Amino acid sequence: EEFRLGADPTNPDTDGDGNMLVVGEGVELPAIYVLVGEYGVATLDETFRFKTQPTIEEGKETVLVGYDDKEAPELSVEVEGVDTTAGTVTYQWYTRGKYGSEETLDNATEATYKIPTGRSVGEHNYYCTATYTDNAGNSKTITSKLVTFTVEEGAVEVTLTGGTKHYRTLVEALNEVDKAIGHSPQITMRFIKDINDASMNSKTLTLHDEKLTIDLNGCEVGYKEDGSWNKDKFHLVFDAQSEGRVIVQDSSTGQSGYLHGTLETKKPSLTIESGTYDNLIAVNGTWLCLNGGTSKGTVTIGDTEVGTNDATVCDIQKGTYDKVDVYNNVKLKVHDADITSLQVHHTTDAAAEVILFGGYYGEISVS
Repeated sequence: EEFRLGADPTNPDTDGDGNMLVVGEGVELPAIYVLVGEYGVATLDETFRFKTQPTIEEGKETVLVGYDDKEAPELSVEVEGVDTTAGTVTYQWYTRGKYGSEETLDNATEATYKIPTGRSVGEHNYYCTATYTDNAGNSKTITSKLVTFTVEEGAVEVTLTGGTKHYRTLVEALNEVDKAIGHSPQITMRFIKDINDASMNSKTLTLHDEKLTIDLNGCEVGYKEDGSWNKDKFHLVFDAQSEGRVIVQDSSTGQSGYLHGTLETKKPSLTIESGTYDNLIAVNGTWLCLNGGTSKGTVTIGDTEVGTNDATVCDIQKGTYDKVDVYNNVKLKVHDADITSLQVHHTTDAAAEVILFGGYYGEISVS
């Protein structure tokens, strides 16, 4: 057992017989008396603990890179088991890395912590310490559980005049592009990973005067069914109210990007710089420039309806094509391309004009 002073030390005024004591020469003072009593050492309440562990609002546990402040979650804790009138509780938030490295977060000393924007792709682990210090200076610290905040890269990146956002599906990305038309003169849609999107069927983008760039970036895009890509499932159409320009490219080093489906332009100019695709359709007097890339299906230039005055113009600079079909009043120039089958379909009233400056051909037919 431990003891403490029950009162301040006292010097008695009288002796044991009640005689008044006067300090002076030859007077022997009695011993100073103290009152003693049982005393327990001041300890913090053993019930001091986290009532609420760090939590993230449902739906915000995982976000995409480029998330904004509204998407950034707020962490919070609550403690119990201490008397805050007899002491104070302080907090400190930390992050813990993948390999155990830890970082003390600046300006993170409240019961709540707002995760900032700009966190990199990956998992970010957070925890909090709470320290109770009583009025005598005694303290105790407890540590919360970890909570994980995940930033994903997504599948498609869309860059507009106002910035860049990432999306999990092609449908979401195309809807964002659709909303940006008329507001952003430059739109770039870049694929980040392969997309097998069963919900993607046919989508029409009606441009105004925008320049839309689609970058396959080495990714395969389309719908895979029973282990095979269904080239008839995916159909992306470009139209325009006035002018518009579409560029398709593959910026990857290996040029392995493949759009499994059909690209169609009804009015905007379309330039294909690189990349692989199945089918391509150009109608309604559009201007088509094929500077490279590979078509594994059919490139159809002009309206297939007999007698239609289409007036589409196509310039094939280079590239590899399984089949090129030309219809009705189309003007086609081929410079240096590898074409397995070139077929020209026209009538006297709507004759196609085809000029071959070079290239390699498996067969050429005119009907």
